[in-house]
Amino acid sequence: MQDPMDMNPNENDIPNIENIQNTGETVNPDNINTMPEYNAPQITIPQYSVPQYSVPQYTVPQYQEPQQNVINNMQSYQPPTYPSFNPEPIVQKQDTNNQVQVQVHNNGGCPNSWELFSFITWILFLSSKLDIFIRSARIKKELYRPVLYNRSFVEIITLIISILGFLVYLTNIVYKKNENLYQALFNQYAKYHTFAFLLYSALAFTIERQVMELGLNDFGNDSGSFNSKAFSAFYMIFSLLTLFCITFVYFCTDMVCDWYIVMSIKKGIYSVIIAETTQHFIESIFFARLASIGKNLSASDLESLYNTGGVFFCILVFAIVCFFAILKKDIIMMLINFLMYCGMIFNFYTSDLKISLGKGPPVVCIIVVVCQFVIMAVMIIKFKEQLIES
Repeated sequence: MQDPMDMNPNENDIPNIENIQNTGETVNPDNINTMPEYNAPQITIPQYSVPQYSVPQYTVPQYQEPQQNVINNMQSYQPPTYPSFNPEPIVQKQDTNNQVQVQVHNNGGCPNSWELFSFITWILFLSSKLDIFIRSARIKKELYRPVLYNRSFVEIITLIISILGFLVYLTNIVYKKNENLYQALFNQYAKYHTFAFLLYSALAFTIERQVMELGLNDFGNDSGSFNSKAFSAFYMIFSLLTLFCITFVYFCTDMVCDWYIVMSIKKGIYSVIIAETTQHFIESIFFARLASIGKNLSASDLESLYNTGGVFFCILVFAIVCFFAILKKDIIMMLINFLMYCGMIFNFYTSDLKISLGKGPPVVCIIVVVCQFVIMAVMIIKFKEQLIES
């Protein structure tokens, strides 16, 4: 039996198609042992594309020097402070005028030296106002001068304001322990209201009482212990010191209190003292001029002093008080000055010397009274809320 492996045809036995075609012979396709040509499939290998990544570029930051404001803020930084235990209650307030913190201690309810001194000066001030009111009601004839006002009505108004202010002070400081009022009256500079009250009391008890009893001949004939030049000099010094002290205290007092406290003390009593001491200071200038004439006092010199000096003094008092009242929105100060000028007009037309004194001062006083009335009306309409604020 033949081996199957040997049954493979010989290469030469397979007819060549090309040779058959060349010879022209017909070939039976069934007889031709042909092998199909294998066409291998075309395999396309996909190209793998590597994704491209963008690498971030790192830049090294450059050092910059800190600005000056940052350095200042770092230097001004203060670490927070924590409250420490203190058995005594402390109330602190930042004063707007002198930027000083006020420290109030209870001290077991015992008043300190400034409280005691303040209470004494308040009593002296109230006593001086009462004394001046009683004496003004008893005056029958007084040395006339251009700035002399009829005291009968003005003094009762100022006395009422003073009593109300003292009652408010007594109630809120002694009984209610109002810390806001305490800080307003006893800060670093406002506590010197005690010296203003003391100076005003000395002025009222000594010099002003003498002024109310002076006669025209006292300046022409100095006799005994009375010296007209020394008297007018002391009158000028005391009134100027009182005016300076109360004005300083007025500006240094910042009352964060109820409106009635402000209107009774700062814009009440303080305003009365400023208006009255301004009047006293200008009046002392008149007495100084009157004393310089001395024994050579004549009718023509007196008339010139009353006319020229009177007009100048009336305008000067009005300008000082009006400027201050408008600046601080103080209606009480303007009202007291308004009543004083009404008293001047009334006093001029009831004086026995009205014929020889001329008509200049009363005309100026009438104009000033009208101007003050208009200014008060404008202040009430325009500054109605600021009039009751400190």
